[in-house]
Amino acid sequence: MDIDVSRLKELTKIAKTEIALQEEERRKERELAEEVHAKQVAEEVIAGIPIFAERKAGAGYNEAAVMELPPSALDAKGSLNGAPKIVFEYCKKQGLNPTLEHREELDMGCLQLVIHW
Repeated sequence: MDIDVSRLKELTKIAKTEIALQEEERRKERELAEEVHAKQVAEEVIAGIPIFAERKAGAGYNEAAVMELPPSALDAKGSLNGAPKIVFEYCKKQGLNPTLEHREELDMGCLQLVIHW
C-alpha cells in the first residue's frame, strides 16, 4: 500500500488550522472573562468610594487610597489595565484627581490608587 504524502500534508494543514482556531477561541473567552471580572471588581470599588471618601473627609483628610493595585494592573508600558483602569477613569470623571502612589504606611509600599479633593 502506498502512502499519500500530499494527503498527509493536507491533513496536517487542516489540523493546524483547527488547532489555531481553537486556541484563538480560548484566548477570546479568557479575555472576555477577564473583562467581565474587571468590571465587577471596578463596580464594587466604585460603589464604596462615596462613603469612604465622606468618612475620610469627615476625619479631616483631603485624600484617600481607594484601591491597592496588583502587579498585573500595569502593562509592560506602565499603563493601567483591568479594574484599576476603570476605577481610575471613573475617579477622573468625578473630579477626584486620581494618582498612583507608593504608600509605604499601607501594605509595605505597594502601589495605591489615591483620590484627592
